[in-house]
Amino acid sequence: MAPHATGHAPAPRHTARPDETAVTAFHACLDAAVERGDPGPGWAGEWQARERLRISAWVRAAYEHPLAPAVLGGDIGASGRAAQRRQARSLALRLEAHGTGLRPVRPAPGVRAEAAVAAVWAVTRHALAEEHRPPRERVVLDAWTVVRELLGPEQPGTAAHRPRARSAW
Repeated sequence: MAPHATGHAPAPRHTARPDETAVTAFHACLDAAVERGDPGPGWAGEWQARERLRISAWVRAAYEHPLAPAVLGGDIGASGRAAQRRQARSLALRLEAHGTGLRPVRPAPGVRAEAAVAAVWAVTRHALAEEHRPPRERVVLDAWTVVRELLGPEQPGTAAHRPRARSAW
């Protein structure tokens, strides 16, 4: 297989649904990648920048994992639904703590969190199903762009809202 823009060859595609032990290990691997990429609640950056780091870590880990096409494609199973609920609860708590007041009328943080997590999974699943998989960093950008739209715009005056000299997200 040809290498992606990251310099890595894409992981081989598995089409058969792995057993539940392998699926649980897959989700644990992605959770660990997110924890490694998370600067933590004491980080001085904006809350949306922290979420971007967490989502980017998840997408990168999923995109490179050889079981991702089989686990994320089709029925995600009980462990997949449990992983989504766990991720959504965690995001909802962070939204309650940092993401309130984004728009006057918004769905509850739990609803936005569930939609955001489902969107990340859907964007990643779509990319993994492509015959010619897009570069991993394109998938990271797409996932974050969708989530950012779901969570709401940056607030004027925040670091994330300030104009930049170069294109960045």
